[in-house]
Amino acid sequence: MSQFFPVQSHLAEASALIDAAKLLLLRDISYCEEKVARGDIITSDVRIRNRRDHAFSARMLNNAINILFTHSGGTGLSLNQPMQQIWRDSNAIIQHIGLNWDAVSSMVGQHLIGMEPNGQY
Repeated sequence: MSQFFPVQSHLAEASALIDAAKLLLLRDISYCEEKVARGDIITSDVRIRNRRDHAFSARMLNNAINILFTHSGGTGLSLNQPMQQIWRDSNAIIQHIGLNWDAVSSMVGQHLIGMEPNGQY
């Protein structure tokens, strides 16, 4: 399998998704840590951006896991395989209202067009 171009390409895509998610999360953490250290308030704009970034990062990580799971073959379906458990957990996690892209993106969109956002931020 490792010699097939599609497998190599999909591994590259999964690794890029993981790196992008990590960068978003680290940016948000660093920004908030700096603000708190200075005694500044975290604004609603930043809180909503962070909610967006967290949900989008979860979405990217889930996509990466789905790519890896797809290429784990039939063996990956076995209940004693870690990849199967990781795949199930990932797909369950993104259903949580705090990470569900549909719920969070709706709130972000409302905010971006000047409406009062519906959701916790």
